[in-house]
Amino acid sequence: MDDYKTNLDTILKNVLSENIKVSSYKNYRLIIIKLYNLVNTKKIFHTDLSEIELLKGFSKTVLNYELIINFLENTENQIKDNTKKNYINALLNIITKIPNINKYNKLSLKKLKNIKENIDKYWIQLRHNINENKSINIIEEQKFISNEEFDLAILKCRKEFDKSQNIDLLQDFIVLMLYRGKYIPPIRNNYATLKIIDNTESLEDNFNYIIRNKENGKNEILIQDDKVAKCYGSQKYQITKTSILNKYLNILLDNREANEKLYLLEITGRNKKGQELSSNGLTYYLQNLCLKHFDKKISSSELRKIFISQLPTNLTNNKLGKIASKMRHSLETQQFTYKKINPNKIIEK
Repeated sequence: MDDYKTNLDTILKNVLSENIKVSSYKNYRLIIIKLYNLVNTKKIFHTDLSEIELLKGFSKTVLNYELIINFLENTENQIKDNTKKNYINALLNIITKIPNINKYNKLSLKKLKNIKENIDKYWIQLRHNINENKSINIIEEQKFISNEEFDLAILKCRKEFDKSQNIDLLQDFIVLMLYRGKYIPPIRNNYATLKIIDNTESLEDNFNYIIRNKENGKNEILIQDDKVAKCYGSQKYQITKTSILNKYLNILLDNREANEKLYLLEITGRNKKGQELSSNGLTYYLQNLCLKHFDKKISSSELRKIFISQLPTNLTNNKLGKIASKMRHSLETQQFTYKKINPNKIIEK
């Protein structure tokens, strides 16, 4: 009698991450069932459905996306925008992650693409509405810095180094660039443990690296040892060869190698100067660096929130997902955990 439940969960394994929390899975599963039951006459939980019947039903659900949007927008249902977004995320996952969903209703790939584009447009509008109406956490509001402020600090720091050739200032400049997110979306504190290695050398699994290619002057960052490594595996970040970041990285790397240093970043204060940074050490370093340039103590987690809060509002779910992947968290986390600051409503002092 419970075969349909087994079939349903088999299908949902293609939709949801294996590493999703049990509570999140249950909520997501419930939303998908509600979408299905809204469209189909054979309801889940009322009829024993085979896997084929379920897939046909999901295909019909996708085909009737306008009915779902009308349901969400019906004022009588009093559905909040955040809840609507959960529904649309579920629908987009059905479209993109259930294998061959289009074949069960003879849906052409062109038609499927058109449906996804229309749902994406609705999702973007929802996201815009949520941004406009989101209340601001006062503590985080006080720590907000705009991209313009960030860029001015980076420019000032670069000019100071160019004039003085002080390596500590060069490290400050590079760290600001990394957490500004212009070339690489900001990650957690894992920059602290970047071990310098040549691209011809062998890598060990339990280290994070900055990999040099001295022949072409190009660098890349490899993260494979962090708190989400079991979920996300390793990840490489290519640094554009012609970028300002890459240019100054090479200067710092040359200095580190000339002084036989193993790690990219090191302690710059009086105590333990020159020693490698720990993860906690990078937090302390960042807070003091931000205090110097912005008169605010800001952590890497807060800088990640600041970055996400200033992403363009017209980005599609697919593009946001790619950014989330590079930041080594889920899109769900990005939307509901990190996005806590609304730059459009910052109150001027």
